[in-house]
Amino acid sequence: MTDNMTAKNYQAFIADRATEVQLDEEGFIDFDINGNTYTLSAECDGDGPEFVAISCEIMEVVEEGVALALCAANVVNAEIACAKVFMTEENIVTVSVEVMVEKPGGLPAVFDAMMDALDSGADSFLTTFEAFNKETDEQ
Repeated sequence: MTDNMTAKNYQAFIADRATEVQLDEEGFIDFDINGNTYTLSAECDGDGPEFVAISCEIMEVVEEGVALALCAANVVNAEIACAKVFMTEENIVTVSVEVMVEKPGGLPAVFDAMMDALDSGADSFLTTFEAFNKETDEQ
C-alpha cells in the first residue's frame, strides 16, 4: 500500500463521496456508495508511478450457475477492456478496475472514471448473465 499519509488522504477524499469509509491495518480502504461496498488499494515504490485498484463484489453464484457466470465474465472482459470481471474460489463475482497513475496521490484525478468503469463492468456482467440464464431456461 502507499504510505500511511497517502492512505489517510485517500480515506478523507473518499469520505466526501461515500459512507462507512474504513482504513484497515493493511492499508486497504473499504467504502460504501449507493449500497455497494468497494475496496481501494494503492501501491507505490518511491515517487511513482502509483498502482491504484478499486474492486466491488457483485454477487454470489450458486454451483449450477458457475459456468454461465464464467462465460458472462469472459464476454464482459472482452467487451470492456477497462474493467475486469472475475470469480473467486467462493463463487463471488467481483469487478475491478486497475490503473497506473503517474505520481503518488493521483487518485482524485481518476476516481470518477474508475467508478464509472466499475459500474459499467458490473451492469454489463449482470445483463449478460441474465441473458445467458434466460437463454438456458428457454432451452
